Amino acid sequence: MKKKIIIASHDDRLRQALEFLFAAESDVQISGSSSNLKGLLALTQATLPDLVLLDWDLSDSSAPGVVADLKQINPAMKTIVFCTLAMAPKIQATGADEFITKGSQPDAILKKFHSLFQLSAA
Repeated sequence: MKKKIIIASHDDRLRQALEFLFAAESDVQISGSSSNLKGLLALTQATLPDLVLLDWDLSDSSAPGVVADLKQINPAMKTIVFCTLAMAPKIQATGADEFITKGSQPDAILKKFHSLFQLSAA
């Protein structure tokens, strides 16, 4: 069964790159993307994704509050937060399942995804 994901970032280039990266994965269905909190919460409520890829710098929010809001909608959902290396120590306190530093190589992103769901790399 395909894993449904949502991509949330204020950065159009990051959203597009992640959409391109995950579109090539046979075990993924991209449920949508959002550049702001309101859109992300609505999309999460409508699609109940398995995973949200969340940019720490989402335009109108802060990741700690967003992760809690997402988990209220779908407690089983997993989150991977994109952040700077300096913010990495704070990620665990947000309730996020994983983090990855911005600028990471595509294979590192996919490895985190596969590890989170215990999937074999394609």
